[in-house]
Amino acid sequence: MSNTGSAEKFSITAIGTCRLDAPLRLGAQESGLSWTGQRIYGYAHSISECVQQVRFLKHEYVPDPALWDIIGKKNLKRALSERHQPSDLYLLEISSRKQLYVDEHAVQINHLKSKCFPFLSDVGRKTHYWNLLRRKDFAGQRQMVDDFAAEFGLSEHVHEILIKLRLEDTTDADLIKGLGEVREFLQEPTIVTHVNALDRMGQPIPSRALCVEQVERVSKSLGLAVFNPTSLMQEFGQDNAIEDESDSLAHFTEAFSGRLFERWHEEFLMRRIDEVLISTPTEPNRSKYAAHITSRAKLG
Repeated sequence: MSNTGSAEKFSITAIGTCRLDAPLRLGAQESGLSWTGQRIYGYAHSISECVQQVRFLKHEYVPDPALWDIIGKKNLKRALSERHQPSDLYLLEISSRKQLYVDEHAVQINHLKSKCFPFLSDVGRKTHYWNLLRRKDFAGQRQMVDDFAAEFGLSEHVHEILIKLRLEDTTDADLIKGLGEVREFLQEPTIVTHVNALDRMGQPIPSRALCVEQVERVSKSLGLAVFNPTSLMQEFGQDNAIEDESDSLAHFTEAFSGRLFERWHEEFLMRRIDEVLISTPTEPNRSKYAAHITSRAKLG
């Protein structure tokens, strides 16, 4: 996350993952746009994480410092000191149906995996644990964590997190409620889905395919603009677009990130700016978007 421009340029704020940040890092400055990151405290995957991040932008959410290392990446004191200036465009990526909570705090799965690595490092144990959480078998969850701690040891803090963790799979109702809560503040954001990449057997990852379908369908039903990068990845070639061939299939190559920004520029960045200039052709607006107009002219 970065701030690569001034408030006098057309500004973009991204709430999501590296699949938003990498294209913006490559393309925003060259295109005369400002990519802003004030009060964006880290990556978000689920709708609950996105809503919590938006509430933090609005000073309506106060993180628990004891849980910060599984919530955010940015230094907490720095994040709290920042002030968010409204952007001209918001990109909101929803890439997981798995909503994870400790108490009322939505926590980030990658930070959780790192914090609780000894326990969550084994695929079989992790799958069994998730299943216990999905069944809301809290007694079984506690017993599993207690047994592991007795045999291998866990810090008191990690032990407490693993016992208190709750999991909810996102329903359509969850998505409708979450998007309804944030859309006004984010000024009708453009929703971005995960990429529906194929595994080594040439098959979609079932949980991801379900997430992509749900996010695209529900967002469109609410009248929100949606961008699904899957067709562009297929056009580009998955081997060229996806950085790793691990099971995650989640990281874009630099070349694909650059092409992705070009597509965003073509499909909705230019349109949003042109709409403003046509509806409000004032001198301040012309000045604000001058860098973008110049860069677009150079691109032809």
